[in-house]
Amino acid sequence: MLYRARLLECRDSLSITFPRKNILLYFPQDSISYSLQNGDEILFSAHLSPPSNSSKFDTFDYARYLIHKTISGIGFVKKGDWIVTTHHSHRSLRQIALKCQEKILSFYTQLGFQDDELAVLAALTVGYKEELSKEIRESYSISGASHVLALSGLHIGLLYGLLFFILKRIPGNTIGIRLFRTTVILIILWGFAFITGLSPSVVRSVIMFSLFALSEFRTGKYIPMNILAAAALLMLLYNPCWAFDVGFQLSFCAVAAILLFQSRFYQMWKVDNRLLKYFWGITTVSVAAQIGVTPLILLYFSRFSVYFILTNLFVIALVSGIMYAAIVMLMASPLPVISYFAASIVGKLIKVLNYTVRWIEQLPYASIDNVHVHPLEVFILYLIILFWLCYWQFRKAKYVISLLVCILAICCFHAIPF
Repeated sequence: MLYRARLLECRDSLSITFPRKNILLYFPQDSISYSLQNGDEILFSAHLSPPSNSSKFDTFDYARYLIHKTISGIGFVKKGDWIVTTHHSHRSLRQIALKCQEKILSFYTQLGFQDDELAVLAALTVGYKEELSKEIRESYSISGASHVLALSGLHIGLLYGLLFFILKRIPGNTIGIRLFRTTVILIILWGFAFITGLSPSVVRSVIMFSLFALSEFRTGKYIPMNILAAAALLMLLYNPCWAFDVGFQLSFCAVAAILLFQSRFYQMWKVDNRLLKYFWGITTVSVAAQIGVTPLILLYFSRFSVYFILTNLFVIALVSGIMYAAIVMLMASPLPVISYFAASIVGKLIKVLNYTVRWIEQLPYASIDNVHVHPLEVFILYLIILFWLCYWQFRKAKYVISLLVCILAICCFHAIPF
């Protein structure tokens, strides 16, 4: 069994040090190691080695990945070489949050959720992905729906949108009313982040939407890209290693692309019908986000999901329904009749969601695999996107020339052996 631990004290024959570093510990699978919980303090004897790759032929640089995750050592602890000295000795805010997450998962089990339904619900609502099977992960990946399983901007955006819609119904626009709206939004957003275990992806999204809410309170007008840049700066000041986190890169590139492209795409077709408006809005958001993340997805996952627009048309609507019904289910936990009724709705929606994802996965040419790109190509692809946007905005020939030069550079990169 693998656990992430904080090394508080290190002893050898000559000295005692207090490194306070993050490490990974492997334990034999038994009832004792399985019973370990967050906050437990243990005393163990093992050799700690720095992160390294198992083979020079590995395509994935596991050592660098661990270093970017602030993991400085790995140890294998044998049976009998460790004991628990104190239970729950370090009750940090994150550990209390993880305890809340465990209680919610236990509540889901009591309501009758199990197998894939429980796994998807846990991932969507509290960011717990340990129960997701390899098959369900692969289905969501091929269909282009993996982003809904990673609790982040989409889910926080749905919650923020619901709160904004409800609180806007309060009459008046005085400072007191605006302060009340903003305070309620911040409390609920950070409360949601807390019960999901304060995972980095959720905290990133909550910081971003908190800045949006504060800007709305202060002036009512703001430049979204400035808010996005401020959120990124604050997070990197707190933890510079997040710059190397794939989730960090994908989320900010997706949001930036949505802010830059979505409104332009949406204005290309004027729609009066409400239903068509919804589908057109989802389509433009999906295309804009895909433009922003495709180079990174090709770099890290070597896969492109062909039917991402079709997937998002169904998935976003279903996830919205699941999120809102799950909120009712949790809020009505003291009222079993209402919570069980909401749970039945959530269960049916998750079944439809999983069926839809598997159906799209089965479509011919659902994904293009083994598309390998070099980091330099990723940089050039983003330059192409930038020059295309500049030409769209300013209509100057120099941007077209720059775009064509970048395309030529991509072609040369593949034609000329390095």
